[in-house]
Amino acid sequence: MSGGGRGGSGYGGPPRGGYGGSTHVHYGGRDRHVWVHDPYAGTRVRRPYYERRGCFSAAVSAALVLMIIIVGIAASMNSVERRTASYHREALPASAVNETEYIRDDAHWLDNGGVTKISMRYFFKETGVQPYLWITEEINGSRDASWDEIEAAMEEMYRNEFTDEGHLLILFYEPYPEEYKTAYLAGSAAKGVIDDEASQIILDCLDEYYYSDLSENAYFAKVFERSADRIMNVGPNVLLIGILIAGGLLFLVILYLIVTAVIKGRARKRQQDIEILQTDVEKIGGDEASGLAGKYDND
Repeated sequence: MSGGGRGGSGYGGPPRGGYGGSTHVHYGGRDRHVWVHDPYAGTRVRRPYYERRGCFSAAVSAALVLMIIIVGIAASMNSVERRTASYHREALPASAVNETEYIRDDAHWLDNGGVTKISMRYFFKETGVQPYLWITEEINGSRDASWDEIEAAMEEMYRNEFTDEGHLLILFYEPYPEEYKTAYLAGSAAKGVIDDEASQIILDCLDEYYYSDLSENAYFAKVFERSADRIMNVGPNVLLIGILIAGGLLFLVILYLIVTAVIKGRARKRQQDIEILQTDVEKIGGDEASGLAGKYDND
């Protein structure tokens, strides 16, 4: 993000939505998960700051393809860009948190960070969990910190900065202009709200708006605002809706094919009956008479 824009790519991990690694950490009576997130694998270019049976089978195959496409669209709508909570969460009580500072900007990206802090306070108000954003280009003086070093640094920061278990520490680590990693560390009380689903929403938002033309302040502000809304509001199950729509369309296609086949079968039977009725009666009678005449001649 240095140089006036959030550039970058993650590295050494699965595609967007995956985790670089996780560790269950215990110390001093605390029980927290440290998740380290590699949003993308590889390196990304930095974006500037700105027959009848045959017909039947073919139709069924087309319907199945249509269903797969619709389900795929629904699944994508329900993923990164539109991921919302699947169940209702209760905000953490105020007694669980001793309010502290909100930002540690070792990379000097946010100026005074006022815009970001407003959204972080909104996140705090909605979830009851106080977020703390750590932006850095180095960890322990290194631009190539390992996952273990990232985890240890976050544990140390949590221990030094907070006196409760209601904080959520979020790390944005961009050691090079085209690479970044994100991670979070939730206190044991905060985990009652920031569970795996909620934390994934936050990480998704960090990825989702990363390539926007927002300023650094506006970027982080939007991440916290949208994360709070998506975590605390249950959205429609778009995937289920897509499956139901696809299933309905498939049913209609199959019903249409069945009805068409029945109508064609009846029409074919009716045509056969007409052809039988229109058979040359005289020809049939003549054949029978000739047969009788031959019989008597032989006699």
